Amino acid sequence: MKFNTDYVIKKVGDEALLVRQSKKSVDYSKVITLNPTSLLIVEGVMNNLSIDDITEKMVAEYDVSKEKAKQDIIVTINQLKTLNIVYGD
Repeated sequence: MKFNTDYVIKKVGDEALLVRQSKKSVDYSKVITLNPTSLLIVEGVMNNLSIDDITEKMVAEYDVSKEKAKQDIIVTINQLKTLNIVYGD
């Protein structure tokens, strides 16, 4: 799977925002607030990690089972795919 490079992560204070940028400017009408787990997933996809690798990172970071983590990662990635932020397999 690939990350749409039209989007960037902007950190504002303690908040992480996923923002669409064009060649000329940032489109703040297309802003998605990322919670810590969503940020971990997005950064994993941006770094070309597999779902299994992202799962391992999430299990190491949070008190969650491998099965639940993987299930949540897949749901989040599918949501990002519907927004064309992530594409491919």
